[in-house]
Amino acid sequence: MSIDVQDEVLIERPRNVVGEFVFNPKCDKIWKTGLSKVFPISPGNYAKGSKVEYVGDFLGRGFSTIVIVTRAEPDTSLELVADDPFPLKMRLDLKDDDAGTKIKFRVQSVDEHGYPMPATTVAKAMLDKVKTDLRKLKKHLEEAE
Repeated sequence: MSIDVQDEVLIERPRNVVGEFVFNPKCDKIWKTGLSKVFPISPGNYAKGSKVEYVGDFLGRGFSTIVIVTRAEPDTSLELVADDPFPLKMRLDLKDDDAGTKIKFRVQSVDEHGYPMPATTVAKAMLDKVKTDLRKLKKHLEEAE
């Protein structure tokens, strides 16, 4: 069974401010839960082909993976792939809203998840992570005003 989870949140900040933050790999550890270290391999903000190493933990299992940007449209969308904690694709979409920026975060498995538990359990944990990440992002950016 594949995993496909998503959530969205409204951040009361302009899209260019939100985009500047989420397109900067040095900011990932601030809002993405489960990461203990982030090592940008490519210089600058995320762009197609950029690479960054993530070290962290998901469901009690440590991981280290190289994340590769497969698509990047500044302040609009970002797509990344990784092999750990399981082969997955992450996508962020930013859209203008009268009150700020709507950001949607989607995570999809590309293969089997490899955890010794049902896919529904892994999917619920990943959805909880996505929801937590978006709330942390919202809080950080709105308090930064």
